[in-house]
Amino acid sequence: MRLTTTLCCSLLTTLLWIPPGQAMPQRHGDGFSVGVEQITPHLQQQFPWQYELMPGVVSVEFRQPQLQLRDAQAQLAVDISITTLGQRTDLGRAQVASGLRFDPLQAAVYLQQPRLLGFTQADGRAVPIDAQTAGMVNEVLASYANQQPVYQLPPAYAALAGAVQSLQIEDGRLRVRIAR
Repeated sequence: MRLTTTLCCSLLTTLLWIPPGQAMPQRHGDGFSVGVEQITPHLQQQFPWQYELMPGVVSVEFRQPQLQLRDAQAQLAVDISITTLGQRTDLGRAQVASGLRFDPLQAAVYLQQPRLLGFTQADGRAVPIDAQTAGMVNEVLASYANQQPVYQLPPAYAALAGAVQSLQIEDGRLRVRIAR
């Protein structure tokens, strides 16, 4: 009997344990919501992220992501560097806007149609972006958005993934609505 109680307590502790610095989603009647503070630890694990423009010759790397949720969209800032024949050059910081989409099979949230809004060079100067450069950066961002989730549902919520009805950004939080 004592062994059974100990095993049950141990199992519950394991299932309910939340790693330090990670808070559980806030529950609502029709679902739950998470804030940037819950998304950021997962997002930071995805970086640095590298994209090979010409394998072995030219690659682009994204680092230091910073996410904001506002105005019904995700806004992401990332440092960008380019490596050509082994020589890395820090280009600056890109400001990106994106929608969000939910993949029920992965129980994860991904960027949807990310687009470059602006760019600040490494020396702090904002620079205008021509259409060709913006198109290339948007292509790299689309590749990232298809491969890497910005947020993974915690195991306790992953079972609800198939019932997710919608995602919305409300009051700086990602709101996940569940079908009843």
